[in-house]
Amino acid sequence: MEFDFTPVIDYFPTLLKGVGVTLLIVTHEMAFARDVSDWAMFMDGGVVVEANTPDHLFSHPDQERTQHFLRKHLGAQA
Repeated sequence: MEFDFTPVIDYFPTLLKGVGVTLLIVTHEMAFARDVSDWAMFMDGGVVVEANTPDHLFSHPDQERTQHFLRKHLGAQA
């Protein structure tokens, strides 16, 4: 049986806005990470490849590995 996390994920921005907590989320949901984070990291093999603001990381990644991953998983959105 597969659980649909969509309602939970959709609620996070509302829940966390203005609370003043730090929350570390590891996810493959790129749109979610871009929408709710103040700081984003791309990891490969357990190593941080790149870290920046979501706007920069998703729109203008500096590292080739990050660029390749985002093109593959977000297509034209990357």
